[in-house]
Amino acid sequence: MRIGLNLMWLIPGYRGLESYARGLVSGLARYDHSHRYVLFTNPRNHASFAHLPVQFSRHLCPLPFESRVTWRLVEQFLLPSYVARENLDLLHSPADLLPVRVRCPAIVTIHDLNFFSLSDRLPTTASRLLAGWVKRSARQAHAIITVSEFSRAQILARLGPEPERIAVVPNAPAPRPRPAASGWAPLRRELGIASSYLLTFADGSPHKNLSALLRALPLASANLPLVVIGERQRQDGQVTALLNDLEPHAQVTFTGYLSDDALAQVLAHARLLVFPSLYEGFGLPVVEAMAAGVAVACARAGALPEVAGNAAHYFDPRDPADIARALDHLLLDEPARRALIAAGQRHSSRFSWERTARLTIEVYEGAVGSYEAVRVSASNGTRARR
Repeated sequence: MRIGLNLMWLIPGYRGLESYARGLVSGLARYDHSHRYVLFTNPRNHASFAHLPVQFSRHLCPLPFESRVTWRLVEQFLLPSYVARENLDLLHSPADLLPVRVRCPAIVTIHDLNFFSLSDRLPTTASRLLAGWVKRSARQAHAIITVSEFSRAQILARLGPEPERIAVVPNAPAPRPRPAASGWAPLRRELGIASSYLLTFADGSPHKNLSALLRALPLASANLPLVVIGERQRQDGQVTALLNDLEPHAQVTFTGYLSDDALAQVLAHARLLVFPSLYEGFGLPVVEAMAAGVAVACARAGALPEVAGNAAHYFDPRDPADIARALDHLLLDEPARRALIAAGQRHSSRFSWERTARLTIEVYEGAVGSYEAVRVSASNGTRARR
């Protein structure tokens, strides 16, 4: 088969979606040598896929726009013409949205439906626009991939596709070696990070629930600085006000967008990952931390209990006092923290991008097979009527 992967949308800042797309491509490159792939790239990501083996080619799509919304709109109407030129058997869009019209079977990965479940916390215009696009993509897709049973149940309940059209294919941590010790000291100085710290991820989306974690810090007996993977200027007004009150008494450092190597260093040296998100379709940072040998405290919410299993310490993400108790439990009880690290490393080994690639190819082949069967049936029916 000749398979297209839509990566026109991929620009720095799509941390979770970017990790998924790049992880899937890496898994396909290692696992699949029988199909051919065309990557639809943009000027900001095209060079990063140059290293792939011969079964991969790249189709550069000129998109000179800075706005993410503009990129996604233009993608909707340009991609079908690029797909037609490449004579594809299948198109896969890994980031929730399919283009308006394509002339081959199309698969979409829908990661979550947080714009429904967290409508009170998301901008109304943005959430309505995204909801409409995702609904249309779900109706149009020959198959839907999602990343957890939690998200599958949400998609069935909210969007109503036939259950047989949805396949659960989990994410996986990046296969990273332990970062070189020599690289840590200069990076730590550059970012202004303390020698021992808590780590969290907060891209500015309200559901990341950074405000609850900031309220929890003064309540914890164990007082460690907090490092946030994200940009300070993208946080909402509530977080900004909490930071202004908190920072004379506690250190909070925002790293901004990090390269893979820098992220691996910051993750590996954390004392604890605290993940208070109110809603995750998967929660890749949790599995990434486990694989890096970092203990995890996370919210009892969304897909996180499904994904983290018995290898995380859970808390109520809406209760800062409960978050503080989780911090104290793991920071003041060293045997408990070390036991959780060992459990996390065992648990994270269940996830790999090769397995993700294998399961994804099964979806590809099933979608193309059913599409061809319908075409043959329709053709036979036309001949019979004649």
